[in-house]
Formats: sequence, C-alpha cells, structure tokens
Amino acid sequence: MKDKTYQARVAALSLSQCTTVVNLLRAHEQGEHADNMEAAINVVASLISNELGRDTLAQAMSWVSDELGGSSELSQIVTTPH
Repeated sequence: MKDKTYQARVAALSLSQCTTVVNLLRAHEQGEHADNMEAAINVVASLISNELGRDTLAQAMSWVSDELGGSSELSQIVTTPH
C-alpha cells in the first residue's frame, strides 16, 4: 500500500473532481442534486480525514489546489468542521 501522503493526494484529487461536478450541477439549476452531492462529499472527506489524519488531508488538498491553479473551494472541504 502507498504511503499516507500519496493516498491523501489521490483522495484530494477525487474530492476536487466531485466539487467540479457540484459546480456543474449548480450551473444547470440542479441545486437539490448539488446539495446532496455536496453533503456526500463532506461525509467522504470526514471519513478520509479520520483515516489519514486531518493535517495530512489538508496538506493534500492544498497540494491539489496548487496543482489545479488555487481553487479556494477545495480547501474549504477540509477546513469546515464535519
């Protein structure tokens, strides 16, 4: 199994992709679906945070954000209490 940093980065990238889907849903007036997906993302982020550590996931989210051009939405997933 890969180390925690690698696992956290993969998870952060997946969460980032899900956040993009939420934005797409909202852009197409599908707020209810977006809200449901956002709630699921928060649950998944909490599970990952519990497994890998909050700081590890936060660092991975920051890494993904930097790699993708600094999306502030991404860091909110981890910094918001679940």
